[in-house]
Amino acid sequence: MPDEKQIVRYSDDAAARYVTDISGWVSRDGRFFGKNEHTARMSGCTHYECRECGALIDKPWTVCRGCREEKDERKHAAREHVAWDYKTPVYSDVMDRYFFDPDDLSDAMHEREADADELRLLWCKPVYLRELDPDVWEGQLPDEDHGGDPYDPLPHEVSEALESLNKAVRNAGPVAWEPSDIAVSMPSDATEVRDA
Repeated sequence: MPDEKQIVRYSDDAAARYVTDISGWVSRDGRFFGKNEHTARMSGCTHYECRECGALIDKPWTVCRGCREEKDERKHAAREHVAWDYKTPVYSDVMDRYFFDPDDLSDAMHEREADADELRLLWCKPVYLRELDPDVWEGQLPDEDHGGDPYDPLPHEVSEALESLNKAVRNAGPVAWEPSDIAVSMPSDATEVRDA
C-alpha cells in the first residue's frame, strides 16, 4: 500500500509503471478490469438486453419500460387498498403528482381516460416538523463538574423559548405530504369522485 504522506511527482517512476505480464478484460473505452468480464462489458456497451424480456434498451436501464410498468402494476395490485375519504391528499405514481382536491383528480382521470388503479393512486401521510431537542447544544453546555445545572442546563430564557417553539411546532400540523404504501380504492367512474 502506498504511503499517503509520501510526495510522488507525475514524472517519478513510482507514479506509474508499464507492465507486460498481465492479462484481462478491457472495455471498449480502454479501461482494464482484470478478470471481471461483466464489469468490462457493462462499461463498454451502449445498450443492454432487458433482463425480463430481452428487448434492446439504452443504458443505464437494465429492464425495459414495458417490463418496469408491468412490475409496478403488479406491485400496486398487491398493495393494501383502502377507500379514499376524499379529504386526505393522494399521490399518482404514474403521473408523479399529488391531488388535494377531488375535482382536480376527477379532471386528471377524465384527461387521461384512466381510473384510480391505472393512475396507481396512493394515500399520502403527513410530514410534521420535528421538535427541537435541547440535546442539540449538549457539547456547548458545561457539565455538573464545571458549574452546569444537571436538571436544567439551558439558561431559563432559552428553556422557555424552546418550550414555546416546540409547542408551536406540535400545533402547526402537517407541513408536507408524502406517498404511503397503501393504495387508494375508489369508484372507477371519475364523475363519482366529483360528486363525493
